[in-house]
Amino acid sequence: MHDHNLLNEFTATANDEAFGKLVERYGGLVLGVAMRRTRNRQLAEEVSQNVFLILARKAKDLRRNPNKLPGWLHRTTVLEARNLARKEAHRTRKMEELHQQEQAEAIERSQSNQASNHEMHLLLDEAIDALPNNDRKVVLLRFFEGKAYKELGAALGKSDDACQKQLTRALGKLSQFFQRKG
Repeated sequence: MHDHNLLNEFTATANDEAFGKLVERYGGLVLGVAMRRTRNRQLAEEVSQNVFLILARKAKDLRRNPNKLPGWLHRTTVLEARNLARKEAHRTRKMEELHQQEQAEAIERSQSNQASNHEMHLLLDEAIDALPNNDRKVVLLRFFEGKAYKELGAALGKSDDACQKQLTRALGKLSQFFQRKG
């Protein structure tokens, strides 16, 4: 059956079978052009679908000169591939911009956290330094050297309970220091 007859039958009766024959006849042409233009199978298939959707809408106009159908399909495929490539490039560019923005924000947060942590460490050092020598010693042994109360008692020559009470008082002093600093 000729293109003219298939187009007439499709437009007159919305015959899916006639349109299917056109798709079958020209699907390879359209997909081939789309593949060459997009170099991407998924995009090429999307272009092909779009081209045949356009053909379905414009079939009435094309039936007047069915000999132009192969050329029209080729040109429409080229244009549709270009349009889709532009949209894809725009989408990719936007995604890259968002990714770069997210990275910049993450770096900024990290730097801010590092600065904040650095300030806290400086403040902690200042607070520990402000403690009396015995309190400082018990805090350093417990938290910086990881000594248990029994080891603290042995190192300081005191009972475990005495070390625990001294540490509690020292932590209270540190807490007061931080409250004063806000």
